[in-house]
Amino acid sequence: METDLMKLIDKVREMDNEGALLKTDFSKNKIEYNENLIKLHEKVEELTKEEVVRAFLVTKLFKKLGYSKKQCIELERRYTIGRPPKEGAKIDVLVTNNGNPFMIFEVKEPEKYETEMEGAIKEQLFKVAPGIDISKNTLKYLIYYTAYVSEAGKSSEKLVTIDFKKYRTYEEWE
Repeated sequence: METDLMKLIDKVREMDNEGALLKTDFSKNKIEYNENLIKLHEKVEELTKEEVVRAFLVTKLFKKLGYSKKQCIELERRYTIGRPPKEGAKIDVLVTNNGNPFMIFEVKEPEKYETEMEGAIKEQLFKVAPGIDISKNTLKYLIYYTAYVSEAGKSSEKLVTIDFKKYRTYEEWE
């Protein structure tokens, strides 16, 4: 595991020092989320660069921003997209409020954040969002996200937050 990612995992451990949300094993390159607190739609095990960023985000949502089971956090939820509908789109992180979709995150490792931004926002956020927010009109934010540890040793984030109630398509937002 690269030094930068180890530093980010150290930040996760600082926020979740009792290991309530997740556990990591660098020797096996594994991660395990606490399924009593985080809803997993597909098993997540491999500790990739993107997974380290997602672990940081999920930990921050719980430990720093106060999200709880009531505002459920779901990982790897699949949705159908396109016409005709086809399954395949996965949401990295879905935050719900009282069971209704509130915000979705597309997470990228820091090295890919800039180069994949346009395509990810268009294909992985805007194309998926209507399938999540079918009739309830509760989805508020689409968020493109990464995290890293700066040279000064502080956790830092880059994100693009889109108000989905205002911008329903990529073209309206662009």
